[in-house]
Order: sequence, then structure tokens, then C-alpha cells
Amino acid sequence: MNLNWSNRVIKYVLFVFNLLFVITGIVMIAVGVSVKSYYTDYDIFLNDSYFSLPNLLIAIGSLIFFISFFGCCGAIRESWFMIFIFSILLSVIFIMEFSAGIAGYVLRDKTIDFLTEELQQSTHDYEFNKLKPNPQTYMWDKIQSQFKCCGAAGPKDWIDKVTTTSTNNSATTPTTTNSSVTTTVPSVSPDSTTPTTPTALRLLSPRNKGDLPSSCCVSKPGTAGTITCNIDNTDTATYFKIGCVEGFGDYLKDHAVTIGGVGLAIAFIQLFGVIFACHLSKQLKHGFHST
Repeated sequence: MNLNWSNRVIKYVLFVFNLLFVITGIVMIAVGVSVKSYYTDYDIFLNDSYFSLPNLLIAIGSLIFFISFFGCCGAIRESWFMIFIFSILLSVIFIMEFSAGIAGYVLRDKTIDFLTEELQQSTHDYEFNKLKPNPQTYMWDKIQSQFKCCGAAGPKDWIDKVTTTSTNNSATTPTTTNSSVTTTVPSVSPDSTTPTTPTALRLLSPRNKGDLPSSCCVSKPGTAGTITCNIDNTDTATYFKIGCVEGFGDYLKDHAVTIGGVGLAIAFIQLFGVIFACHLSKQLKHGFHST
């Protein structure tokens, strides 16, 4: 089918755009997989909203491969019907990407309120005296150590969370404590003179008033062994000050913005593809009926 020079330019521009769409599809899949992997590390404290958006990006990126191939075939064969279908499919993808972008920014704005409630509730599940802590305790220690934060709103959140429980060991472990340092004395088995060293010194030590989780404590160079800190200590440099709603929340918001930015940016690029495809389909259809 003969096309004038301007429509031929649009045809080849559309072909180049399809190659660009393939690249954007790869980008969306990569972003979706990476953000999902980041969120999976903290899945205990996150709801489905933090995983549905990355999954949506992965799905959109996968669909782009099929749609781009369809558009390339239509442009090469100069088939107005194939390009018309391509423009419709591309419009659907545009709506999905735009929605994902908006949802990413909405998720960012809701993160602080969500985390405030979730982290405040989960502090009640933290176990200060367990050989094998529950998943919530493990996750709290991971977040506080990684993001250098303490508690939900701050260190004071832990003051009223005394959930010390006795261990299941048959031999007790006597300890000597003060307000900021905990020293563990190895226990001796009744049938042996060999000292038995606890596998988790921090978790076997009883909790004093004002004690914070060891993951809240600042590790100083040159120190070894169990790290302890107390909120009543006059040296406030021994523990993290900011709450994890702020520290951990910034991390979640940054990745939500990544989803929003990628979704909106690629949707904006594909909007030009929709315009080119619709115009070329119209010209091809007009030429088809005029022959």
C-alpha cells in the first residue's frame, strides 16, 4: 500500500517506538521484581497493597512484549486493522500504567499511618527473653539494626512492653545486672563440672526497668559480646533516637515512589505511541478503502 512521505515517517517512528516499548517492558519487570524482593524481606509487617503494585508492574511489563510484537507486525505489513487493535491494546496498557503510577503515590501517602498502627501493635509481640524469638521479634531486631531506629515512634515505646518470659532450660542461669550492663554467668549442669554457655546471652538475661532491645543499641568500635542499653542512661548516644515509623517508613515510601514514577513516566511515553498508532491506522484504512 502506498503511503505519502509523512505517513511513512509515522510508520517507522511507530516501529522505533515498539522497540522502545520492549525496553520499557523490561524496565517495568525489573522494577517490579526488585521492589517486590525488597518488600518481601519485611512481609510480616506489610499488607497485600505493598505486593499487588509490584505484581501489577510485572504483569504490565510482560504484556508489553506481546503488544509490541503485534504493533511491529502491523507496521511492517501496513495492516490498518492490526495497528488499530494495537492502539486499543496500547490504550489499555496506558490506563493500567497510569493507575499503577497513581497507586504508588497513594501508597506512599498512606505508609506512615499504616506503619504507625502496625508497628505499635507488634511491639506487644516482642519477646525480650526467648532462646528462639518469634518472627515479630526477629523482624523488629532486623529493622532496628538496619535502619538505626528504635520503637515505633521512639525508644519510649519499649518501656511498657515488658514481656520477659522464662526459658525452657532445666538449669537456670544466674546473672548479675545493673541499669545499663548485663553480665551473664555460665551455669553448671548438675551432672557435669563443665560450664554450659547459653546460645543467646542477650535473650537469657532478665530485663531491667528501662532496658531497650539490643537492636536499639549503638555498637561502638572495639566492643565485643552482648550489647545492652538503657533509656535512663545519661549517655543518650548509646541507643538510636528516631522511631522506625520514620526510619523504616522512608524506605517503604521511596520504593512506592519508584513504582509511581516508573508507571507515570512510561505511561507518558506510551501516550505518544497511541497517538501515532491511531493516526497511522486511520491513514492506512483510508488508503485501503480508496483502492
